Amino acid sequence: MKIQNLGLALFGALSIMSAHADETGPDGLLTQELQAFVVTLQSAVKSNSPEQVAPLIQFPLRVNTAPGKSHSVTARRFSAEYGKIFTPTVKAAVLQQAPDNIFRNSNGAMLGNGEVWISGVCHDQNCQGVPPKVTAINIGGK
Repeated sequence: MKIQNLGLALFGALSIMSAHADETGPDGLLTQELQAFVVTLQSAVKSNSPEQVAPLIQFPLRVNTAPGKSHSVTARRFSAEYGKIFTPTVKAAVLQQAPDNIFRNSNGAMLGNGEVWISGVCHDQNCQGVPPKVTAINIGGK
């Protein structure tokens, strides 16, 4: 009887965890989709290859360099500016982020202490299929 109750409790816990993975967060992204995206981003950043990171970016990418100061980086300029954008601090924020513990609000999902922001990006007028993309990077001081 106790084993059956333990099995039911375990099944219930797994169901809750599974249901949580399919939830849509305040950023409009499915939790499971966001977690998979972060793992992919971590792999790309670890490779230190702009060519692997670029498909995960929404261009033009907003790069905030200091409070109140930002510039946009186009897909064409991304490879040339990669080292200035993906600084050691930004890379560490991405690589150290636990995919199952991401701060999320209506502005998007935040990695680290706000170094990287991810949002869903519409690709058509109906906004069908909103894949996550990196939309902003903060490399400036506080």
